[in-house]
Amino acid sequence: MSNCASEVFFGTYTAGIADNPGIWRSVFDAASGTLSTPEPAAETEQPSWLLFSPDGRLLYAANETEEFREAEGGSVTVFRLRRDGTLRRSSTVASGGVAPCHLSLSGDGHLLFATNYGGTVTVLPLDAFGLPSPAAQQFEHEGSGPLKDRQASAHPHSAVPAPNGKFIHVPDLGADRVYVYEKLGDRLEQRPDLQLQAPAGSGPRHLAWHPDGSSAYLTCELSSTLLHLAPETEEPGRFHINGEYSTLPTGVDTDNWPAEVAVHPRGHALYVSNRGHDSLAVFQLAADGTPELTEVVPGGVQFPRHFALSPCGNWLLAGGQHDGRVTVLRVLEDGSLEPTGNSAEVPAVASIAFRPGAGS
Repeated sequence: MSNCASEVFFGTYTAGIADNPGIWRSVFDAASGTLSTPEPAAETEQPSWLLFSPDGRLLYAANETEEFREAEGGSVTVFRLRRDGTLRRSSTVASGGVAPCHLSLSGDGHLLFATNYGGTVTVLPLDAFGLPSPAAQQFEHEGSGPLKDRQASAHPHSAVPAPNGKFIHVPDLGADRVYVYEKLGDRLEQRPDLQLQAPAGSGPRHLAWHPDGSSAYLTCELSSTLLHLAPETEEPGRFHINGEYSTLPTGVDTDNWPAEVAVHPRGHALYVSNRGHDSLAVFQLAADGTPELTEVVPGGVQFPRHFALSPCGNWLLAGGQHDGRVTVLRVLEDGSLEPTGNSAEVPAVASIAFRPGAGS
């Protein structure tokens, strides 16, 4: 595979969709900005989040279900990549909670964190081959928010290790908080003294760090806002809120639920997907990390639950959960986005993952 081509995998929702095995594979040509026709890569139920091991040999999938092996909860399935790009199932373990919706790895590669929307965060130790053992720890969140249809109970939505690897921040949509865990060896300790209280009814979802570690950015699903977070220097692990910014154009009032957030590798721009408005918000980042909304671009898909920047940051792929399409947008030098008209069909797209390695 040339340095202008990258393997990219798509996790999907399979419930109620005929002929959808779960995970699809395509080859992205970074010279032309085109995707090869996606092909089935593996059969697995509700793989709504995909995560590669750093070396690109293993693919972890969160199976977002409410039952696993006749017990309440979801699971995590691990696949090994074959030479032809297909996946071979290596193992499946319980996720430690209902509806796992996010996976992340500790910086040292020893732990896999499974975030379960049903209310728990689970620590899965990894063996020397990268395969997870049964849960070593399970943390149950408590809390609620003012929007009772969505916030009657806690709903952790992601677990994001800090750049130094010492702390893990867990946005909780139901509790309007960012929980904080401290990594002590191969175990976590919850640090309630460091947690962040988000604005009431905001629904924190996903968090992304600036490449230099000076700022973090939090999408709030229920308020269509982005929070600029600054780490406290005197209390490591704690954030304070530097600002709150709408992810929608001025004057727009529509049902909308921001989802994914990502910072460009160069650190000069940030992107948020708007589900409902079906767009991508582009923020320019100042030298001190302050975001400024500079454009809101049509994503070209319905309900963009997830998007992914290509490895070198020259392209952005947006996935439509409701229309089963993936579109390609060019990332210009200033970080702004330009639709290309290129697309591919993938049913109920929930997650997009480039395999680590060559590509642009």
